[in-house]
Amino acid sequence: MPAAASPSPLTTADVARLLGVKPATVYAYVSRGLLGSRRNADGKNSLFDRREVDAFLASRRRPTTPGIRTGITLISDGSLRYRGHDAVALARVASFEEVVALLWTGTRRYETFAPDPRLRRLAEAVTAPLPRTARHTDRLRVIVAAAAAGDPLRFDTSPAAVTATARSLLATMVAALPAATGPAARRRQKDALRRTHMDSHPLGDPDSTVLDVPGTARRRDSERNSWSDRADGGQDDLNARGDGADSRWGGADSRWGGADSRWGGAESGRGEADGARDGADGADGGQGEADGARDGADGGWHRADGARDGADGADCGWGKVGGADGGRHGADGDVGGPRLAEVLWERLTAREATPREHNLLEAALILLADHDIAASTLAARVAASTRAHPYAVVGAGLAALDGPLHGAASSLAHHLLADVLDKSDPVDAVADRLRAGEPVPGFGHRLYPDGDPRARALLDMLGDTRAGDAAGRLAEVVGARSGVRPNVDLALAALTLEYQMPPDAGETIFAVARTAGWIAHALEEYADRPSRFRPSGEYAGEAPRSRG
Repeated sequence: MPAAASPSPLTTADVARLLGVKPATVYAYVSRGLLGSRRNADGKNSLFDRREVDAFLASRRRPTTPGIRTGITLISDGSLRYRGHDAVALARVASFEEVVALLWTGTRRYETFAPDPRLRRLAEAVTAPLPRTARHTDRLRVIVAAAAAGDPLRFDTSPAAVTATARSLLATMVAALPAATGPAARRRQKDALRRTHMDSHPLGDPDSTVLDVPGTARRRDSERNSWSDRADGGQDDLNARGDGADSRWGGADSRWGGADSRWGGAESGRGEADGARDGADGADGGQGEADGARDGADGGWHRADGARDGADGADCGWGKVGGADGGRHGADGDVGGPRLAEVLWERLTAREATPREHNLLEAALILLADHDIAASTLAARVAASTRAHPYAVVGAGLAALDGPLHGAASSLAHHLLADVLDKSDPVDAVADRLRAGEPVPGFGHRLYPDGDPRARALLDMLGDTRAGDAAGRLAEVVGARSGVRPNVDLALAALTLEYQMPPDAGETIFAVARTAGWIAHALEEYADRPSRFRPSGEYAGEAPRSRG
């Protein structure tokens, strides 16, 4: 009997019509590995297997998870909102700590994140034997497991206990990562040792002796002023400040803005007036300005441990960065240690950072803090529904995030963008991926067919940099061919490549940021009916055999 003929292949227009989406969305499905395609004979158009498209359509119609009611994140009309606040606007004016409080409690308020010194020492001891090839995300999973084992009260899932545990855990996760190596890191170590000797000098207090170091007094004064204008960060004016001249990223003349922006979307441009975020004294900036606020090799948290273990709190390095001394928080926030973004920076690169560069990393953390019910968030919620403790919830999220189709996507985009910089011509880098039958990473998102607002915002903030320009040239090539726009993975790749961070740094930023979202979802889940995730399987194996 002759074999049945294969159905005729479908064109991109055919697939778009069947799925009820735009052609650009079809290419986004291909770029994310959800649909396969091949070139036609002349190599100009894509063809699709009808049976694969039919199966994909059926999977979209079939409910895959129980409906989850959530009041945390809304993705609608091409925008991302946290509890009603536009995430892009928050990234322009708020601190990560404030946004975390908004996600967890519904109120935007700055609270210091400080590592638990005992759990930090435990985590560092447990991760020390790991090979040098271990990624930061590998270390984060071990750190979380070690911290859980060291916390006998971890099963307290009351809201106050969960938020207190999570603040400490986030800080411990970052603090227990090894500091980046290189000349800048070694200089920080020498500076920390010098300051330690000064702090023990019998003739003066630590602040006065530190300020005697040439140039340090000017940097301290500049940092005090640079954030004072941000201390009024109330919630009511967030959206207005995100778009106007008040934005720390500036006005409406951004090269990425307007309906014809290569990043896409009419609202994408919000300028390059960097001085707005750096405060009135931003012109006095420079890479040295961040140094004055750091009183330890690791952003102040090493010495913070000493303070929490019994040393004089006024002496502690993590009390010199918050509030008027350089931190950024709401009017009712407390004055505390270094911002999480500042400490994370020193774990990812040995390059000294300006305040603006710290802010850029902080914006990335804010934009990645939550994204509705992503795969890792579903894993975290399932764990929370069984009343697993917060450490286990974060561990479940980290496990799902480790898949190459989720958190690891930015590493692939990092390699692609590095290839663009090496080859100079982005066409060559794209051609290499297509020739190998690989999707082009960093493009397309099914929730944002008209462009990922997180990518637009982050690339806009990155501005005129070498990696930012490479991302723009790459976006023009891909967009002209397929109409697909960059997603946040490409923006993370540009950020990490520009500041000499390793290829897996985007995964680390993603994991730290999304931990905040997992905790927010855990808090919702703890307040709901327990063990409610129990879908029924659809058996597709052999039919039961009759006895006899």
